[in-house]
Amino acid sequence: MLLTIIRRRNLLRRESCPSYQIADNLAEALLRLTKSRQNGIFHTAGRSCLSRYEFAIKLSQALGYPTSLVQPVFSSEFHQIAQRPKNCCLRIDKAEKILGMRFLTAEEGINQMKKQPEPQDNS
Repeated sequence: MLLTIIRRRNLLRRESCPSYQIADNLAEALLRLTKSRQNGIFHTAGRSCLSRYEFAIKLSQALGYPTSLVQPVFSSEFHQIAQRPKNCCLRIDKAEKILGMRFLTAEEGINQMKKQPEPQDNS
């Protein structure tokens, strides 16, 4: 979604800090978890704890788009039905240790994404 907004040169305005993760990294974690036969709660997420603004800036820079398209705002400006915490970053050390893998940083995920083929627009 962020990539589409930036490519269309629309303004992106967000606050909060979700945990970004590239799908390939998540798929690897799920496969390892299935094979491990472990029980419990395992948080999987990217290693970076960035606000949406910070992530969008990194994404814009990596793809050569002007960072002026990204503007910080307060989440209170978005009238969401459910309240969200400002920091939604997850602790991933347990999953990394048990699964024997390292989750990617935002920069690593963006670089991996850049190497993948462009999705086709079916509209």
